[in-house]
Amino acid sequence: MTYQPKHSAGRVSDMLHTLRGEQFRHSQNLNRAPGSLNFNAPESLTARFINLDYSSSETSTTPLVAQRQTSASRNLHGVSGPPPPKSWQNYTVSGDDSRSSATWRAEALSLIFHERNSTQNFTLNGISSLTQLCLARLLPELTHPEFIEYIATCLPVHLRLELVRYAAIHHPLSKSKLRALLGLEGHANGELLVCGPSASIHHDHFLQFSTQAQKREQWDSEDQSTSYPLHTLIVLSTRLSMSTVSAFPPTITHLALINLENSISLHRLPPLCPSLVVLELSYNIWLTHMSVDTLKSIDRVDWGRWTQLQVLGWRECFIPDGMLTRLNEGRWDDVEVVTDNRYVKYIK
Repeated sequence: MTYQPKHSAGRVSDMLHTLRGEQFRHSQNLNRAPGSLNFNAPESLTARFINLDYSSSETSTTPLVAQRQTSASRNLHGVSGPPPPKSWQNYTVSGDDSRSSATWRAEALSLIFHERNSTQNFTLNGISSLTQLCLARLLPELTHPEFIEYIATCLPVHLRLELVRYAAIHHPLSKSKLRALLGLEGHANGELLVCGPSASIHHDHFLQFSTQAQKREQWDSEDQSTSYPLHTLIVLSTRLSMSTVSAFPPTITHLALINLENSISLHRLPPLCPSLVVLELSYNIWLTHMSVDTLKSIDRVDWGRWTQLQVLGWRECFIPDGMLTRLNEGRWDDVEVVTDNRYVKYIK
């Protein structure tokens, strides 16, 4: 065994180095000067992090913290690591912006629901009413058309309307379930709401239900006093053929064609629905990026035939030159055009 003296030269150097380090850290603590990270002194480093106060709004942010906050704000998903490339950021969309979400459907239907008086406030913000809580409990039970027909016979017509609206936002019904819930009239309290992608309007829908209504009027005169004509038609996120458009009843006063999968000839609407008060055409891609045929169709629209028109929904749609002039030509009161920066006022 090799002999080692207690006070060798190497051990003296280590002791001097330790003393110099402690003296240096002591002077830093007295002067409150920012020092470099010394891995030989974890106690002082831990103390500096513990003493950081984030509760005060007047505390200034250090450059390191500010740099981390800037990096986190650039990161769209809030995870560690560098931000995504700029070429990715234009295509990164949050889930709330998806047109298949309940949040977007509530936003898209907010204008037409505002213009059509309802006892419910169909938004995702705020406290749900007792009726909405009951509808939320009833909605999962709508599994079979036979059961829906049983429910439809028990619910008053105004509650069937609220159930169709609630389902359109939270869980759109299929065509068979919607037909069973609407009953023989083909609408609920004068309103027909069809929300895709599982539901659509067949081209003979209006002709079929109008024929059935005429037969019921002949069988029992009391049904004529309690029946309501179709005055509100809402079509959301589905296809709509021109043969179906041509069959629109003239009793419609509120028409909403939102996010249609195909374009339609708008100039055919005034002769078919001359009594429109509200026309909602928001979120249609074919009105955002208009083709030549769509521009020609808008130029041919006889806006003056809609003498009772008050509101035109045009969110996320392009406004061609001269359209607003032709829209309000010869009117005492201008039509209220709801665009992107104004729709929020209709969400209560």
